[in-house]
Amino acid sequence: FFYTFLFIILSFNTVLSQSHKIQDIFSQNVFREDFNLDNKIFPIEQNENQFAVFLKNEGQYFIGSEEANYNLILNWENDLKDYEFKTAVTLSPEEKINLFQTENPQEFGILFQYNPDNQEGLIFEINSVKKYRLIHIKNGRSKKLTFSSSNEDGWIKSNYLRKNEKNEILIKTKENHFEFFINGQFEFTINLNKKNITPLSPGRFGFSLGTH
Repeated sequence: FFYTFLFIILSFNTVLSQSHKIQDIFSQNVFREDFNLDNKIFPIEQNENQFAVFLKNEGQYFIGSEEANYNLILNWENDLKDYEFKTAVTLSPEEKINLFQTENPQEFGILFQYNPDNQEGLIFEINSVKKYRLIHIKNGRSKKLTFSSSNEDGWIKSNYLRKNEKNEILIKTKENHFEFFINGQFEFTINLNKKNITPLSPGRFGFSLGTH
């Protein structure tokens, strides 16, 4: 079996400033996980070819799937609408260990402000060919919020994503406005009000793996 391995560090903070642009300083830690202690917030499970494991010795959290989508919701109730979310992700090194020699790249997504009652939330996805996209989901339907002139199902090429290396993702949000940074560099911004999407309620966070 071949799996996708991910190294994840998660932290986000409350907002202090009340400006209308996301120039706020997020200085108060609400939740942080460095994977140096056992934490029930991050599920540990095994379901056939899908798994989530925490290796305390290495301070790493791995999730994997063979040939099916895999969504993992954290056991933490979020009550914030304005916040900063930061994580670091490493996809398994395809070329180094000859994994996933198929036409489809590996895909990893950050699921945020997810409401299980109406299955609404946002997913920011990256893949192993250095592309990203943003998707709005609700009631079993999905809408791609990013677009490419090459019509690649919402995927956009990034100059900042690194293949076979750790990638830091930073998401800032305030008043239904979102900004995305990759490896310390500003990537794009989006105002969901202009997309006719009502302000999202505080919701759960999670991770997703796409098929490969």
